[in-house]
Amino acid sequence: MSQPISIPDDLYRHLVEQAKRARTSVETLVAHLLEQGISHSPDRELLDQITQAYARGAMPPSVGNWDQVKAELAATASPFESLEAAMTYTRGRP
Repeated sequence: MSQPISIPDDLYRHLVEQAKRARTSVETLVAHLLEQGISHSPDRELLDQITQAYARGAMPPSVGNWDQVKAELAATASPFESLEAAMTYTRGRP
C-alpha cells in the first residue's frame, strides 16, 4: 500500500542525503526506519509482554513509577467531594 505523507522540507532533504549514501530510495529508507522504530519501541515491547502474559493466562507485567504517581495524586485536587461521590460517578448513577 502506498500513502502520501507530508514532512518538513529540511527533514526530507536529510532523508534524500541518507538514501543516497545508502544507495536506496527515500521510500525504502523511510519504510526501513519506521519498521525499526516500531519493532524496537519500548511500547511495542511492553505490548508484546502483556499479550504473551494474557495468552499464558498470567498477569501482565506492571510498569510505572509509583513514587511519581503518588506525587501527582497528592498534588492534584479531586473533582469529587468524597469517595462516595467518586464511586457514584463511576457507577453512572445520580
